Amino acid sequence: MELHRAPGDVEASIATLERGHGLLADDLASLSDDALERRILTKWGEEWPAWRIFTTMTDHDRHHGAEIGVLRDLYRIAGAFRV
Repeated sequence: MELHRAPGDVEASIATLERGHGLLADDLASLSDDALERRILTKWGEEWPAWRIFTTMTDHDRHHGAEIGVLRDLYRIAGAFRV
């Protein structure tokens, strides 16, 4: 099993995220409607239609993106109240 290592700085993190989104978009654009209905084995062993895997991945990214936005807002607001 390959271990994923998180980038160590903001620029590398953004580049990694953009690369991943590009790969996901390219894969999605290359599939026909029939291919999206094809059942695929997930990493945890369940079979899901391809469209559900794509939806789960984008929901996951949206969730973490929202968390990043909240943390950014909290840091910004906290900085405004420092004395």
